[in-house]
Amino acid sequence: MTRSVHQVLLAVSFFLLAVPLTLVTPGVPSSLKADEAAYFMMAQSLAHDGDLELGVEDVDRAFDEFPFRPITNLIAMTNDGWHTVLYGKPYIYSLFAAPFVRFQGANGLVFFNMLLLVSMVWMGALYLSRFGEGSGPALFAAGFFLLSAGFSYVFWLQPEVFNMASVCACLFFAFHRTRRRLELPWTWVLLSGAALAPAVYNKPILAALGLGPLILLLVERRFKAVVLWVLAAAVALGLVVGVAVALTGHPTPYLGVKRQGVTVCEPGVVPIGPGPEGGAAPDEDRPTGGAWSWLFRIPSVDPPTLTANATYFLVGRHTGLFLYFPFALAALILFALATRRRSERWGLLLGILVVALFFLIFIPRNWQGGGGFVGNRYFVNAYPAFLFLVTRIPKRWFLPITWGLGGLLLGPLVFSPFSRSGPEPTLQSHVRNFPYPYFPLEQTLREVPGYHDTEVSGLRMKGRKDLFLPRGASAWVRGASQTELWLRGPEPLHQPVFLVSSEAPGNRVSLAIDGGSRQSLSFGEEATAQRVVLEVPALDAEDPIRYRLEVEASTGRIRGWHRQMPPNSCGYFNANPSYEESFFVGAEISYLGELEEIEADVWGLEWGSVDAPAMVSTGEEFSVAIEVKNLSGQTWPVRHAARVRLAYRWVDASGVATEGLRTELAEAVEPSRWLRQEQRVEAPMTAGRYTLELDPVYEFVGWFSDHPRGSPHRIEIEVVESEIAAPETGDPLVASEILPDEDP
Repeated sequence: MTRSVHQVLLAVSFFLLAVPLTLVTPGVPSSLKADEAAYFMMAQSLAHDGDLELGVEDVDRAFDEFPFRPITNLIAMTNDGWHTVLYGKPYIYSLFAAPFVRFQGANGLVFFNMLLLVSMVWMGALYLSRFGEGSGPALFAAGFFLLSAGFSYVFWLQPEVFNMASVCACLFFAFHRTRRRLELPWTWVLLSGAALAPAVYNKPILAALGLGPLILLLVERRFKAVVLWVLAAAVALGLVVGVAVALTGHPTPYLGVKRQGVTVCEPGVVPIGPGPEGGAAPDEDRPTGGAWSWLFRIPSVDPPTLTANATYFLVGRHTGLFLYFPFALAALILFALATRRRSERWGLLLGILVVALFFLIFIPRNWQGGGGFVGNRYFVNAYPAFLFLVTRIPKRWFLPITWGLGGLLLGPLVFSPFSRSGPEPTLQSHVRNFPYPYFPLEQTLREVPGYHDTEVSGLRMKGRKDLFLPRGASAWVRGASQTELWLRGPEPLHQPVFLVSSEAPGNRVSLAIDGGSRQSLSFGEEATAQRVVLEVPALDAEDPIRYRLEVEASTGRIRGWHRQMPPNSCGYFNANPSYEESFFVGAEISYLGELEEIEADVWGLEWGSVDAPAMVSTGEEFSVAIEVKNLSGQTWPVRHAARVRLAYRWVDASGVATEGLRTELAEAVEPSRWLRQEQRVEAPMTAGRYTLELDPVYEFVGWFSDHPRGSPHRIEIEVVESEIAAPETGDPLVASEILPDEDP
């Protein structure tokens, strides 16, 4: 590299290294997330106490820097029933970071991460200088590391950047050729093998990336060097394991110990101890079980899921390799265009593929890195390997276009790498920007923050929290926006019927499913509800029953709602468990059911015995035991918003009817079956002689009494002032049940 390129790299390096020094405490992050608690507190413990035991002093130091909220998901481990509490994460990253944490706390750890990133830029530029002149190698190396999700992990107190640097150093020492290297060939071989050991200790599958250096030495027929490389890697790994045994009594926190995530609620208190009251039960639903035992099994491979995951891995909205690492795509293009692709690069590409397939096959619902991630948190560790596939730097247009693509995809992450503010903020808020909504949403993943995924009107609905709000049997979608809702149900949809309402004057709402014909609705000055039937294209037999509903509203109106926060288990912190929120509602949507189901003739019924009191008090809520038989020939539906419910009307002496409470059916009632159930009734607030008219209702469709075969059951009841006690009505009412197919 020329002197001017060196000066530019030095200037950029000093700029990047200065950023962590400017942050106030707490800086970035302002609170601990994902696995940060264990790694940061381990670094503090090693820096101040020289051990990995979780003690009161560790808790106090953590709260000194992060005093604003509980420290959640601190991974702890024990081998003596929680009498001794140790940190339950690999220690090696925290050990290297400890000197920086000693002097600058969490910001020192960020500085350490930035130092590692800068070192990778320099290694990349030096390696690529063999294949290009001028500023091209430095520009490619800088873009490769800065315009990637890897840059975001500089600001995470976790070992992703450390593992990246370990992989990068291994491959740099193996593939970088200089005159000095020819003088000290064994030194470079030993450094390459040893450099990979820390990454392998943290993520064993990264050992597959050693295929490139080993094949290089084999091609060069340097068989002694192969032995030295393996020996250096083994000795370095053994040293790391030996230190772990000395500090914790175990070679790794993933074998032979009990691990558990705990919440640190207040200073001065270790959150877990011996005995049944010492800690909460471990999470049995963890994808990896919290230990490496999941490695020693034959994975169950579902081909459709693997195919979907492979697509998401490359172009998924939250995880796609080419979206979050555009220079990986550039490296693959340059590798494909190379006139001569050497065996060691093919071996390196094979190692990359092995790492990717390992995560996709062994943890198919969690391969992106769990609940805390930006891009693919697990695969970012292997990302530097793509740089060493490059053996030529093209001139002119290639680098500017690649940098432009990086800015288009990763601008929000580079300029705000620690998340953005806005409605329903999340670490994944950048996916709301162009062009991410045009890429597929990862439907196979267990944890993708920022989405509601709940049952609404008998369908499972999933949508972004800033655009979609479940409200009982209906869903609110945001106005002046296009909302994407993913629908899942037990059976395929053909002609689903939705009820759409709006309170915004002049609002225009359109809906479509899976690219089918779009239906448009217009709303006037008054709030109204309209029914719409959508046509669903044929579903691929191999696809899961999942549909994409697009709802677009031209405007909306602010409506209030009550947010209930999860219970606060830490009394040390004052927490407001609930508060009032607002939502800009463009449309309220309820799923009524299939058109065939809505139009079905469900109206035939026969009344059996009805047990009701003769006298009740004003405003009293009581129960009526009913027996009713379904004579319609259709099962009475109960799952969707359009469902059969027990209802009634009070008819006073002048003939004025007033509707009352609804009672859900205990279950769907099949044709010719009897239903015996308690129906809730609330008495009028005015005393007098009334007729209680029991009449089931098919919600959003009609009353049974509107049809000849759906006559109501009428009972005369005296409603008296509340101070007069109503007489007892006899035997207690039985719980709801479906009677056998026989007369009562």
